[in-house]
Amino acid sequence: MTLGATLGFAVTTVGPPHGEATMRRAATLRCAAMAAMAIAGTPAVVGAAAFVVGLSGARFWVPYQSAVLRLRPDQRGTTWAVIAGLSIPGLAIPPLLGALADQHGSQVGLFVFALMPALTLVVLLTPVVPRLPTWLSSRCSSDTSVGRSRRPTS
Repeated sequence: MTLGATLGFAVTTVGPPHGEATMRRAATLRCAAMAAMAIAGTPAVVGAAAFVVGLSGARFWVPYQSAVLRLRPDQRGTTWAVIAGLSIPGLAIPPLLGALADQHGSQVGLFVFALMPALTLVVLLTPVVPRLPTWLSSRCSSDTSVGRSRRPTS
């Protein structure tokens, strides 16, 4: 997995910018590789699939980070803090999958783990029109565009 991630970061960080298409391909590849890990029991297939999981994870991460940092370019720290805070519930997934694997076997745990990138792929393929909740939209001024700070420039 580490070798795949290293190669993925090296390939992704050089070259043209990557966007949603790269994220969709990486999520699809990761789904297939994780399914192969869950279904195949041979060390060679698991090793090759782990390499692909690392590679696709890196290929997904770079455009994701780029998209996150473009949300509010002049407020990178705040934007990243909000995203990190929203991701905290995801920390419960590995222990829950471990408990599932303990109760029902490692193949069941790996199969459910393989569903995580599938969920990401579904989210990426679902068109979403971003809207502010009504309680928040009444507090935001209508002349503030997405990606621009309300702070005065100095």
